[in-house]
Amino acid sequence: MLRNKDGVYVLTPSLNQVYTFTGDYPLNSQKPYLFHSMLSSLDGEYNIEKVSDGYLLSFVPKYENSPNWVKEDVKLSSDFKPVWVNIYDQNNTIVCSINFTKVEFDVDLVEDDFNVELNMKNAKETSSTINRSDDELPFIVVDNIINSELNEQTEATVNGKTVYILSYKGSQNFTIIQSVLESNEEINYQSVSGTIVEFTQGLGVFNNSYLTYYYNGIKYEIYSNSLSVNEMIDIVSSLDVIESK
Repeated sequence: MLRNKDGVYVLTPSLNQVYTFTGDYPLNSQKPYLFHSMLSSLDGEYNIEKVSDGYLLSFVPKYENSPNWVKEDVKLSSDFKPVWVNIYDQNNTIVCSINFTKVEFDVDLVEDDFNVELNMKNAKETSSTINRSDDELPFIVVDNIINSELNEQTEATVNGKTVYILSYKGSQNFTIIQSVLESNEEINYQSVSGTIVEFTQGLGVFNNSYLTYYYNGIKYEIYSNSLSVNEMIDIVSSLDVIESK
């Protein structure tokens, strides 16, 4: 992921694909890995304790898509560099943990560090090509994630590509569409509108009542008028671990 004066870019070198966004991401909301977000907690209620090798900062986090995260502890070194972050749920169980192995504040950066083409070229030299096939799809939602059942499964062709449509009905109704992404010979730029949503691996985009997620050579789309963004994230994330239909 890259941000420069022209916008925000999500680079997918294995597919030669670049998704472009406009907006203030990632500064428009809290991120547990950003020092900026840690400092913003000082604008509200917090507790800071001096310990032998630094400081312990505690506060109530405000992550829009993670309402169950109710407490955050940040360990700072004696020179105020982040050491680790622990986030807890209502049961005081750690649900997110980040360890910082190296933190530098005075890094010398040049304009080329934020050049999309140069970053794509460097990334392609170290990334592997993703070869996914339609034989792997569709992935099914893990049973214990939802109280809904697969009602209908269909296969269709859209713009020459095969898509798989799964409709779920129950306490919450939703539809998931899955398709294999194709690699481009030249860098392909695609403008995307919506709010960027973070997953454990990769990023998605939320727009009104649907969420789109690109991961490991597959495009997932989930549509629902009843699911929250957080519930959509849980459902789509569960698809990543399914290895059989």
